Amino acid sequence: MHGNKSNIRDIVTISRINMYKTQLYLPDEAKLELEAISKKTSMSKSELIRRAVAEFTSKYSSTKLTKAYGIWKSREINVRSLRDEWSR
Repeated sequence: MHGNKSNIRDIVTISRINMYKTQLYLPDEAKLELEAISKKTSMSKSELIRRAVAEFTSKYSSTKLTKAYGIWKSREINVRSLRDEWSR
C-alpha cells in the first residue's frame, strides 16, 4: 500500500507538469541509498531524483545571473575611494 500512494502522487504530479521520461543507470550503492531515503521520507524515488536534479541545475542556472545583472545600476560607486581604503 505504501508504494501505491507514492505512485499516485507521481501520476498527479506528472499530469500537472510537462515532463518527459528518461532512463537512468545508478550504481548499486546509490540505488540502496535512494530506496532508504524514499522509505524514510515517503517520497517516490522518481520525486527524489527530480528534486536532486532541480537543486543541481539551479546552481548552474543562467537566469539567476541574468536577473542579478544591473542590480547596482541605480547606485553610484566611487571605485577610486574604495581602492584607496584597501591600500591603507
